[in-house]
Amino acid sequence: MALPRSDSTPPRRKFLGLRPHSLRRLIIAVGVIGLLGAILFGREGLWKTMVLKRQVLDLERRNDSLAQENRLNLERAIRIRAGDSLAIETEARRYGLVKPGEKTYRLEERPAGSK
Repeated sequence: MALPRSDSTPPRRKFLGLRPHSLRRLIIAVGVIGLLGAILFGREGLWKTMVLKRQVLDLERRNDSLAQENRLNLERAIRIRAGDSLAIETEARRYGLVKPGEKTYRLEERPAGSK
């Protein structure tokens, strides 16, 4: 049972057809949703952080791979400079070089169906 209202207290007004406590809940809900959206998808949000962490991991893997490749290239260069004939021969073959007087054979693929 509601208490009788005195003439000095104005009646509570509705805003947008909502009662004051419903309006308060709506404002809080919109604020929470907005805050979650900012935390997840903002300029420095969780989504962006996860994407950047993934990129960092990919770059670190690539960096490790390149460091390994550099070590191998340095070892090959040291062997070549030291006059290691096997290393020199290997690199020459790798780049298609031939010794003077060597015979080379060039194999060509024929198109399918021709003899």
